[in-house]
Amino acid sequence: MAKLIRVILLFVGIALFTSMIYFALNSTNDHRVYELIPIELKIAQQLENSSVWHFAGSVYDFDTPIDMHVKDPSGNTITADTIIPDEDGNFDILITTGGPLWKQDGKYLLILEQGDFKEIQTFRVN
Repeated sequence: MAKLIRVILLFVGIALFTSMIYFALNSTNDHRVYELIPIELKIAQQLENSSVWHFAGSVYDFDTPIDMHVKDPSGNTITADTIIPDEDGNFDILITTGGPLWKQDGKYLLILEQGDFKEIQTFRVN
């Protein structure tokens, strides 16, 4: 029985040693601390010669939908939607301005919310 216990302990030790070697060889030496940005807008541009705005960004939590709404210069919500990020956390939003809800010239707000996090981007409609 004691011999069986020694053999089992030997195999466990070999498995632990092999795991330690594997992780040591496959880990990076990058020990920097990265700030996670919950919602990041990377692009906010009006497409050339059109009434379409393109917004693109990324989120850390790609499993949680993003609530999006747009407010006019008076603070009224004129459109709302739910954005589903892709498996890498990226998202794209196309907003077409014009029509009866877009009658005011001025700064509009794109508001993105995901859990406790909020990102606000202004854009101008003339």
